[in-house]
Amino acid sequence: MTELQTRILEIFKAVSSICEEEGLRYFAIGGTCLGAVRHHGFIPWDDDMDIAMPIDDFLRFLDIAGSRLPAHLSLIGSHNRRYFNQMFFKVIDNRTTAIEVLDVPYKEAYKGIWIDIMPICSFPSQKALERFIPQDTFLWTGNFFLRFGVPKKPTLIKDITCNCYRFPALVRDFRFYSRLWLKKLKKNGFHRDGVTGYVWSPGHLEAFQIPAAWFADTVLMDFEDTQMRCPSGWDGFLKAMFGNYMDFPPTEQRNSGHMLAKVDLEHSYKDYQNGLLKIN
Repeated sequence: MTELQTRILEIFKAVSSICEEEGLRYFAIGGTCLGAVRHHGFIPWDDDMDIAMPIDDFLRFLDIAGSRLPAHLSLIGSHNRRYFNQMFFKVIDNRTTAIEVLDVPYKEAYKGIWIDIMPICSFPSQKALERFIPQDTFLWTGNFFLRFGVPKKPTLIKDITCNCYRFPALVRDFRFYSRLWLKKLKKNGFHRDGVTGYVWSPGHLEAFQIPAAWFADTVLMDFEDTQMRCPSGWDGFLKAMFGNYMDFPPTEQRNSGHMLAKVDLEHSYKDYQNGLLKIN
């Protein structure tokens, strides 16, 4: 492991401990699940970790995380961060810094290294999932445009479109839409039948749909010096997501996909927020 991965694994162990003690279900997903299967640990070039929780367990974790996490870890999301435009949450290490390129102008968005925690729910059919895509997706995406402003090379059409998106965000901030989305997920619930998908990313539900039965149970897999719960249908899940998942990608594609402007494992992101340290 790299030093960064070692520190991320420490965050996971703290979260996993809470889940085991409280009987909360979680599943390794995405590249984290692939890493567990193919590498028995991190994909060598990965720089984060993704786990998903059925919506009821997810909401329970949100309730207790503040009192159960070690003092150096924090749960962040739209409930306590103004510039947080994602429908999932992160547990971060406050002693470290991991600043994404798009966050550089927004000091409130600075954070430490993290693991992502995603909510999942299920639907009785693919059509039901597709109908679930909310009409207010248009509204909450306005927060993205409000945050990052107009295009660098605006045209009349781009300017009009951008400001149409920005207006709803002036009326309702992202926290409103995040709470609304979680409420919808809770109402739908998580069941073994039907389908699930990228329900932590409204507007992309149609992009990835898989049988909920693959998440009906968990299997423990070795992950570095610990163990991690993966979905019982991990083979079908990984084939759906990556195809021939045991094959390594071409060298030029071996990257995490994250655009990080600054990673500092020795200093807190708060030092960068307060101007005590500079990104460059």
